[in-house]
Amino acid sequence: MGSKHYRRVDVPGFVCVVNAFKAHVHTHPDKAAFVFITRAQEATLSFSELDKCASNIARALLDNNLVGQNVLLVFTPGLEFIKAFLGCLYAGVIPVPVNTPTQASSVDRFEKIVQDAAIGRVLTTAGLYVRFNVQDWHIPALLVDEVADVEPDFQPGDSRPEDVAFIQYTSGSTGDPKGAVITHGNLISNLEMIKSGFSNDEHIVGVNWLPLFHDMGLVGNVLEPLWLGITCIHMSPLEFVQKPVRWLRAISDYKGTTSGGPTFGYAHCLARIKDEDCAGLDLSSWRLAYCGAEPVNAQVLDAFAQRFEPFGFKASSFYPCYGMAETTLIVTGPTAGSGMRKLSVDRQALADGQVRPGIDGIPSDVYVSNGKAINGQRVVIVHPDGGGTLAENQVGEVWVAGNSVAAGYLNNPEATAERFACQPKGGSADFYRTGDLGFLRDAELYITGRLKDVIILRGRNYYPQDIEHVTYGAVEGLREGCGVAFSNNAESDEQLIIVYEVEKNHINTLDKASVITRIRQAVINHFGVSPHQVILIKPKGIPKTSSGKLRRSALAQLFRQGALEVL
Repeated sequence: MGSKHYRRVDVPGFVCVVNAFKAHVHTHPDKAAFVFITRAQEATLSFSELDKCASNIARALLDNNLVGQNVLLVFTPGLEFIKAFLGCLYAGVIPVPVNTPTQASSVDRFEKIVQDAAIGRVLTTAGLYVRFNVQDWHIPALLVDEVADVEPDFQPGDSRPEDVAFIQYTSGSTGDPKGAVITHGNLISNLEMIKSGFSNDEHIVGVNWLPLFHDMGLVGNVLEPLWLGITCIHMSPLEFVQKPVRWLRAISDYKGTTSGGPTFGYAHCLARIKDEDCAGLDLSSWRLAYCGAEPVNAQVLDAFAQRFEPFGFKASSFYPCYGMAETTLIVTGPTAGSGMRKLSVDRQALADGQVRPGIDGIPSDVYVSNGKAINGQRVVIVHPDGGGTLAENQVGEVWVAGNSVAAGYLNNPEATAERFACQPKGGSADFYRTGDLGFLRDAELYITGRLKDVIILRGRNYYPQDIEHVTYGAVEGLREGCGVAFSNNAESDEQLIIVYEVEKNHINTLDKASVITRIRQAVINHFGVSPHQVILIKPKGIPKTSSGKLRRSALAQLFRQGALEVL
């Protein structure tokens, strides 16, 4: 993908985020655009202050002749990232957000992105330049906290809908990360979808703990506020992980209306927030609690609603939604305020690819609706092998078409041809193959798992997240969200393998033989299949993506290489 211009996308109103943001600067210059909070302090950036900072960075980018080039954004969580990203949009430079390589596990992904994106410049701060030895990367750096002030009448250039806005790298949960090329048309189409799906208006107050290099953090909590002219409160993901009540406390203190994250965020609150932490907590302003980025777990959300209802949280606030980097962000969602719709499904029928409601006396599992396609997007279910479109209540691969679908993968024509502009039998050739499995019922989308992760045993399909959930619930002492189920083919025999991390404080006290026996029995009772191996390992032994998703295929590779440190 060498061209810098892509297919035309029809968009409403403003033709790019910068135009909308400049209008908000004119209308309410002193309004807080973003607030970044830590345990010790808060930093506020008004619309006019953000405009000035973005103008300074844009002028420096223009002076370095970087228009149209890909630049790497290396920042820790905070307001500097937002200034730099908007400065790139002002200058017509293409930002590439990345996770800072603070741990050995993130260095490999970081290096692959740098090589894949043909980076022309690194944007960072003076402190991070020293901390990460940026001079050793052999890429020129621009330090955003050292740029000069520009004239007050600086005006950004115009962008067309088909021009590239930014490169969003995928999480890499089933392979190496790939750079989704997001045009300005893709972006504002999706921002309008979020506005419509969430019923957003100018009175929204967002609260965010998600990383800003990730699509949900960036599009939903930086670019949507710029588009709508609203205030968003940010905190570091690490602050949330260390003490998740800080997220709920921020919603309470700032009267947040819109906030959310993956299922594991809600589960983390249940596991780590003590009753005494909740004194004075008021969640009554929280009208929309979105949940996405992974299959939604109804049991977790039900438990969250029950736990925090005494503090003003309403179950009707839940907004299970579906999307991905390749569709800019959101694809489907329910009616705001309608809460979570659950469906009990016959387990054996689902293993055969059919959806039948569960009834008493027959093993069943609960799946959550992710709502309907928003603003004219199209979602179809396609047979993974034959390419034919399936009827409702049949499980297949989810294909998506619409203005928000990215232009393709950067510098990767093979993957682009494989996944984009695909044509189901009898349909048009403009669909993106998501790699997710699911089904439609009453036009609502239900996700059952990932195509590459599905476990096939004796001709039946089993979904790893279901087996992992049953495993975690079978015993105490396992690390929440840190287990993987996968299939291993050995001498034509399909084997179920389960690997789970043990909590650090349980390593020496856990009766491992008893735990393995109880896990094996729970899986047999629930699914009618026996694990070939149940393996317990130390904490942090399971590979995860930069956004916290399990890398099941990478774990399976470690198993086959005999590289797991087995307890």
